[in-house]
Amino acid sequence: MPDLSDKTQNVNICSDDNTKLVDVIQDGSIYRLAVDSKGTLTLVPATNQTTIQLLYEQSQVPVKAAQYQEALSYTVPTGYDLEVISFDGFDGVNNGECRAVNKVAYGSFVTSTGVFTDGSSVTLPVFSTKMYLYITTLVAASNDTITITYKNQAGTAGRTATVIIKSNAVGERIEVPLQTGDYGFTDITNITQSLTQAGAFNVEGVIELLHLVLTTNGVGYNIVTPGILIKQGEIVTLQWLPSNTSSVSRRVSLVGNLVPK
Repeated sequence: MPDLSDKTQNVNICSDDNTKLVDVIQDGSIYRLAVDSKGTLTLVPATNQTTIQLLYEQSQVPVKAAQYQEALSYTVPTGYDLEVISFDGFDGVNNGECRAVNKVAYGSFVTSTGVFTDGSSVTLPVFSTKMYLYITTLVAASNDTITITYKNQAGTAGRTATVIIKSNAVGERIEVPLQTGDYGFTDITNITQSLTQAGAFNVEGVIELLHLVLTTNGVGYNIVTPGILIKQGEIVTLQWLPSNTSSVSRRVSLVGNLVPK
């Protein structure tokens, strides 16, 4: 595969006005320009690819309005990268949303025991841009202030984020505001609480790859997205955000090419 850092290479770059794909031709082989989750410009072969579709389409009552619900997750298999071709969504009510994210499981916490279990982390320059509590055990009825200690997007330790939980159902996904001035995080180092009561949650971080606002019900929305590359072993997750708790038809779909490495 051509190395983009080698400025001496003789390559031809061409664009198809219809698909907006950018091709790089070298020694008779065709490659496409793409950007991975680190923001690195790379090349992927334009041949020997397998097209796949990640599809969620059904009627379901959301756990709660205005919170992201999980549609499905897919781990890019070893030996392949996933080049995204298109992303689309549909909602039976106005002003829903859907997105595709890279999700990281940073840890878990049991509010009945105060035990924090560390999870994964990421290495700079990669960082998650949003933090969420995902409720795995029903939270009791008293206000419980959760304090999360983390490393921010610059790797600075000892940053804190706080959120109050109370009477939260299993499946709720609660966004946690980061400390003022931060716009990302790489690791969670500790979690504490203001009181002990029933409940448990996971802490998730996401890098948002694609996002659609489904303004009008019954209308399909689509993004053509050549150039986004999800690397082998990374997890792409499709999520939808309902504007209310109606049980209506909802659809989230991502189409991409599995590209041999």
